[in-house]
Amino acid sequence: MTIVEDNSYNLSTYLTRVVDGRTRYLKVEFLRTLFDNMFLVEKVYGSIKNSKPTGRKKNIFYNKDEAIKYFKRYVKIKIDRGYKI
Repeated sequence: MTIVEDNSYNLSTYLTRVVDGRTRYLKVEFLRTLFDNMFLVEKVYGSIKNSKPTGRKKNIFYNKDEAIKYFKRYVKIKIDRGYKI
């Protein structure tokens, strides 16, 4: 699993999958918010053919470990369902 990590508690990965001849993408990010006790996992997805994403979902966590655990579990599930890094 390729996950980019930097010193500010940010994690990011970019996944792709071909469905019916169309390439879908999924970008998953773990971000620290401006508030010390809040962390965000954001998922942006859509088709590469479109200029704008199809959707965007955000999950807020008040515990860093829970947020990282969710991030890694979500990415693993998507890889198991056919997404490639």
